[in-house]
Amino acid sequence: MTQLAQEKLNNYIAVDNASTKKKKIIALEDIPKGFTVLTEKPLISTVEVAHIDKYCSNCFKPLEIKLKCSRCRFSHYCSKECQKENYGFHKFICQAKKNFPYLNITTLIQLTAQLLYEIKKDSSIEQTINKLYCYEKKERMENKQKLYDWMSPILQSLKINTDSTRIAHLMNIIDCNMLYIFQPFSEYFAYGLYINASKFEHDCNPNCMLLYNGNELHIRSIRPIKKGENITFSYISINLPYSERKIRLKNIYNYECQCDRCMEVKIIPN
Repeated sequence: MTQLAQEKLNNYIAVDNASTKKKKIIALEDIPKGFTVLTEKPLISTVEVAHIDKYCSNCFKPLEIKLKCSRCRFSHYCSKECQKENYGFHKFICQAKKNFPYLNITTLIQLTAQLLYEIKKDSSIEQTINKLYCYEKKERMENKQKLYDWMSPILQSLKINTDSTRIAHLMNIIDCNMLYIFQPFSEYFAYGLYINASKFEHDCNPNCMLLYNGNELHIRSIRPIKKGENITFSYISINLPYSERKIRLKNIYNYECQCDRCMEVKIIPN
């Protein structure tokens, strides 16, 4: 493989741009079991709305002391330091909630607002995310004006002038590439968009697993990986039965898994 066909992410892994697959990361050398192949902070991330009072909205640690934002009464923090660190973006949510007290800020709206905020600070980010895998969900595109109306109070707060088609497109990118953030041996409680991790292929029998420290992602090998081998992790829980894995992958990522584990189930006679 030529250098032009590779996009090195570090000394151990690279994107295989010559592959016909949408996503493929290969090992540049033999990788032992238990090796961290990638560490990454998210471009955007948020605690899931259902868990907003259980985890810090900045560092994502479980809350022992709850400091609720006194203005919007929405976000929670573990310390004054975390609250101050998060205020750069959160002040716009506060302003929107103040102007529209009954505003329903869903997890996807929060992530989309964060993404627009980051793009406003650095316009090159939009070029980067537009290179990520994405499929346009028909239902979302048909209801793009309604989505825009839901976003409108936050757009006003951010002083961003955009249109409904762009909002729907950014939401589709987030949907197709976001990862679930979870504590060890527990259900997910947050979401994050990781640019480099978005380039890894899914496998129901992967050679890597995801670990989190707050919202910092660590992709770690769970068995030896040979040089040139495709590096994979599972987008969903590998403990789910085939039928449920198939439904979730299709509904969330529009993905039909063709891994060995799934193909074995398909060929078993009824």
